[in-house]
Amino acid sequence: MSAILGSFVAGVAVSAISDRGERNGGGGETRTKVEVVGFGLLVPIFFVTTGVTFDLGALADSAADLVLVPILLVAMVATRALPTLLFARMLTKREVLAAGLLLSTKLTFVVAVVQVAGAAGQITPATASALITAAIITVVTLPTAATWTLRRRPDPKPQEISQA
Repeated sequence: MSAILGSFVAGVAVSAISDRGERNGGGGETRTKVEVVGFGLLVPIFFVTTGVTFDLGALADSAADLVLVPILLVAMVATRALPTLLFARMLTKREVLAAGLLLSTKLTFVVAVVQVAGAAGQITPATASALITAAIITVVTLPTAATWTLRRRPDPKPQEISQA
């Protein structure tokens, strides 16, 4: 937990120093270098570490957490897809559905939350695996479903009824 907080504070400090340098006519070299190291080295290590700690056996052994996976999946989709209904007047139904599906993909946030909760001892390995499994399902299936939704042939327009 302290490593995550320390990393965040270091990022804020680098951002503040970099922003000040840019305002004084300097380039954003420091920020660019930190982003390269962060996204090119540290983020992949974080996800590899998460993959190593993923406990599918604990999930399989816990019926309650196994049942939790589809519930979490529905909740993940609903929390992101339902707000897209606000755009129903501007987009076609298929575009709204595709947007909802694409917005529902989530893995990075779930992995970060699971790591913090696990480090704090607030989540069991089985529940952590249920959350990550549901998130992986969203990433693997929803973009394909959205693409399929947009590629389908348009629904035929209803024929106008001629009045006699």
